[in-house]
Amino acid sequence: TIWTEDFNDPNTVKELAACQPDLLIYAGGRDILRQPLLDAARLGCLGGHYGELPTIRGMGTVEWSVLSGVEPAVAIQRIDAGIDTGDIVMQAKVPLVKDDTFTDIRDRSYAMTKMMLALAAEQLLSGNARPVMQDKEQGRQYFRMHQAILDVAVEKLSKRLSQAYG
Repeated sequence: TIWTEDFNDPNTVKELAACQPDLLIYAGGRDILRQPLLDAARLGCLGGHYGELPTIRGMGTVEWSVLSGVEPAVAIQRIDAGIDTGDIVMQAKVPLVKDDTFTDIRDRSYAMTKMMLALAAEQLLSGNARPVMQDKEQGRQYFRMHQAILDVAVEKLSKRLSQAYG
């Protein structure tokens, strides 16, 4: 077992590399993983993202998806040194449910991400994955949403759900 507060710490990377892992799985957080860590495993590092790639990158992606008219989605990517620019291993739409809030959608995304990470890991380890390289010129990187914009996104979600569910 390796305990660390900084995944990118050179000593942590050295200890991980010494284990000769086939694959790393980053199962959540907001850390930016640096190249030495990403190179520590033979097949790289998988991570989940709450947004359709390459369309929606960055932060607040559930809210930005709804505001932009993009279906909420979960993507599993092989993390690279960019912000949500890694090869896409798989992605799926996140279903919307009557009376959803952004918290509900994020919670559903969380559950989907954990299942999809396991499936993607199995596919990579068995050699059955077919990752798709992202066009880094497509899409946008989004940042934390201002409250006034969030209010508009909440309204848009409410309207969208009322149109779909009456």
